[in-house]
Amino acid sequence: MNNEILNLTEWFRANKRSLNVSKTIYMVFTYHKQQDTNIDLQLSNSNIQRTKCAKFLGSCIDDKLKWDGHINMMKN
Repeated sequence: MNNEILNLTEWFRANKRSLNVSKTIYMVFTYHKQQDTNIDLQLSNSNIQRTKCAKFLGSCIDDKLKWDGHINMMKN
């Protein structure tokens, strides 16, 4: 995974783009109950944090692809 992040970093650099490291997160999608495994992903020598729910274009997407988080967000 870190090799792919390096490839993405090179693509961004070649196309004069940048990633905001402080806003970059990752999520592992699965329907199965999983054990929390520590995946150490890094971008520009900073760890990328794992999340179970992320807001994307106004929708809350969770790692189980369920609507519970989005519905709760809309209720509030």
